[in-house]
Amino acid sequence: MAHWFRDNLLAAYGAVVGTIALLLNVVRFSYDRGKDSVQLRVSARASPDLRSNASRLAAIPSESEMDAPRLLPGFQVTVYNDGLVAAHIAEVGVIDANGKDVTALVHRPKAHDLTLWPVGEAGLDAISGKSSQTFTVYLRTGEGVPTVKGCFVVDKTGKRWKGRYSES
Repeated sequence: MAHWFRDNLLAAYGAVVGTIALLLNVVRFSYDRGKDSVQLRVSARASPDLRSNASRLAAIPSESEMDAPRLLPGFQVTVYNDGLVAAHIAEVGVIDANGKDVTALVHRPKAHDLTLWPVGEAGLDAISGKSSQTFTVYLRTGEGVPTVKGCFVVDKTGKRWKGRYSES
């Protein structure tokens, strides 16, 4: 047997390396198979200047001139794509105490105006696999600060993911 092994050393080496490579590929396939779909995770937190923005909006009369701001940042919602497939987002926002959705607004990526659009209408690029993107939910004049209980994201297929809101 030792004589055969010495004569066929290259073949034995190839068989061992090939078997190890096959096992590694099987393990990698079984690990990645579950990640071939869109897998989103979402979390929200208050904007660092939430209190000052809320008091600033509260001080503006509802019939004021156009120079006053109508929207100021209130909450930041971060969408994490844990899968390997790019995720196209249709809607992002927070959920208030009454269960009402308060959606995030964004700028169009290639537009040169200052108009804010709902996420689904802005034509954003997809969130690539293993990455994240943060969206801003704005406080609106005359509406006050919503009591946030959670957050959500909806992809272009209509699937909805819910997440937690942290006060910090």
